[in-house]
Amino acid sequence: MKLADVALPLFALALASCGGAGGSRAAPVMPNRGALAGPAAAGGDDWVTFAHDQARSGFESAPTGIDRTTVATLKLRWSVNIREAVYASPIVTDGHVYVASDVGTVYAFDVADGRLAWKLNVGASIRSTPAAFDGLVFAAVYGVPVVNGTPPRGASVVALDHVTGKTVWTAGPPNSGGVGLIRSDPVVLHGVVYQGLAGGDAYTGCVNGGIMTFNETSGTMVYPFWQTNAAPSGGGGVWSPLSTNGTNLFAGTGNLCGANEGTGFGDAAVSLNLALTPNWVLHTFDPSGSDEDVGSGVNVANRLAYVVGKNGLLYALEPGTGSIAWTYDFKPYRRGAGGIGTPTGDGTMIMASGGKMTAATPPGCTIGAFDLAGNPLYMLHSSNEVVGSAAFLPGIGFLGLDRALIAFDSRTGATLWTSGDLGDTMYASPAVVQSGVYAVTFGGKLMAFSPNAALPSSFRRVDTPRGNR
Repeated sequence: MKLADVALPLFALALASCGGAGGSRAAPVMPNRGALAGPAAAGGDDWVTFAHDQARSGFESAPTGIDRTTVATLKLRWSVNIREAVYASPIVTDGHVYVASDVGTVYAFDVADGRLAWKLNVGASIRSTPAAFDGLVFAAVYGVPVVNGTPPRGASVVALDHVTGKTVWTAGPPNSGGVGLIRSDPVVLHGVVYQGLAGGDAYTGCVNGGIMTFNETSGTMVYPFWQTNAAPSGGGGVWSPLSTNGTNLFAGTGNLCGANEGTGFGDAAVSLNLALTPNWVLHTFDPSGSDEDVGSGVNVANRLAYVVGKNGLLYALEPGTGSIAWTYDFKPYRRGAGGIGTPTGDGTMIMASGGKMTAATPPGCTIGAFDLAGNPLYMLHSSNEVVGSAAFLPGIGFLGLDRALIAFDSRTGATLWTSGDLGDTMYASPAVVQSGVYAVTFGGKLMAFSPNAALPSSFRRVDTPRGNR
C-alpha cells in the first residue's frame, strides 16, 4: 500500500501496520557515501565501520576480484578462534581485521594470515562494532546492567592507536553519575565522535539515554549531551548504529519508561543536525504491542532513508523531512518482535530482516529484499532470528543464515556460494573488501575467505596516518 507523506518536523504518526508498496522499479542508484567511507579511497581495504561506511550502506564498490564468475571459488584462507562471544562485526582496514569481544577485548589480526598484531582489554564488555578513522580505533565499552537496583555503570568510549593498540583516551557518559550502557556504533565526522548512550529498559534503570559527543583527538565533550527524554528517569536511549549523510545524523531510539512511552524522541527514528538540534522524529510505538523501539540503524546511502522498527515495519523515509515514501509490514508474531538489523543494499535494492516470525525457539525469520520503490523482490528464510546486516558487492550479497555464511544474487536471492556448516550462528554482520570476505561466529571464530584461498594479486596495504582527515 502506498502511503502519503505523514511525518512532520519534530512530529510523526505512530503506525500500527501497513502492507508493501507498489510502483515501478526505480533506476539503479549507487550508494552516495563520499568522504564518509573512510581511508581507502586511494586503494586497499576500506570496511572501517559497521556496514562499511557511516551512511550504513553495507556496500563495497571497489574492485574485489569477487563476481558471479569467481564467487563459487571462495575458500577459507585462514581462521582464528578467540573463544569469546562476539556481538560486534569485523572491520577491515590498514592491513588488519579488527574485532571486539563480549569480554571487552579488542583484537587486531593481519589480513594476510590471521596473525595477531595486538589485543587490549578495555572494559567489561563490547557489543557494538568499533570504527577506524584517522589512525585511531574507537571502541565502546557496553558497561554493566542494573544489579540489585544499582544503575548501569562502566560504559565508556575508548580511542586506541590502530598500529600499537595503546589507549589514546577514554571518556565516560557525561550525564549525572556517568550511568548508562553503550551498544550503538559511532559516527566520526569533522573531528567529533558521536556516540549513542542507552537507557529506558528496566534493566538499564530507566536511565536517560541519548547522543554524546567527544573530541576525536582528546576525548573532551564537544556538545551538550542530547537526551531522548528530559524527564527524570524518563528512559529512552540510542541502541542503534548512528549514521550520517555528511550534513545530519540519524538514529533509532529506545524505550521510554512508563507514561512517557510514545512521546518525546523515544521509540522512534530521529534526525538531528551535527550540533544535535533535532530535525524530525518518526514514532514507531503502537499501544497494542510492547518493546516497540528502533534497534535498527538508518541507511542514508541512497535518496531515501531506510530503517526497521521492532513493530515489524520497514520504512523508506525522505531524509530531509522524515516523510514516509513507503513501508512494508513483515508481520512478526507480535508487535515488538520485529527486526533490529540495519537495512543495507547494493544501490539497486534494499534488504532488511523482519524479526521473529513465531514465539517458538528458534523463532524463524524472514529477510526481505525490495527494489527502491518498495516492491518485494524475494524473501530469504532462517530458522534463527537474523540480527546482522547483509554485505554487498555489485550484484552479490553476503549474509549469515543459521550456521553458514552464504553469497546470493542480490537481484533474485539465488544462492551462489555457501561456507557450509560453521558449527555456530552469526550475530555479527560480514565484511567484504579487496582482500576477501570476513565473518565471525557468535562463539568467536573469525574467518577470512577469498577466491581459491589466495590474497588477490591487486591487493595492497594502505596505512592511514594519525590525524589524516
